[in-house]
Amino acid sequence: MWRLARWVKIQNYLPKFLPSLLDLKCPNGVLTITREIKTQAFRSHFFPDPEETENLNIESSNYPFPLDLPRIIQADEIREIMRK
Repeated sequence: MWRLARWVKIQNYLPKFLPSLLDLKCPNGVLTITREIKTQAFRSHFFPDPEETENLNIESSNYPFPLDLPRIIQADEIREIMRK
């Protein structure tokens, strides 16, 4: 127990280091050093730009007619029904 307490006290005096990400190598061979470049590399890898879609089959689509939905019930109507 005393060794553990001594270890904690010794660790208290050591400087605290912020966690950092190692330098990354992009697929194009560029070594990323700065935080901004690493952020851009992660963004382009995990969230790539969407690909263009072919809109050839959309123009000839037949969509069904919209449904007739009942009117929206207001809160005042609910309160009035609950009072009765």
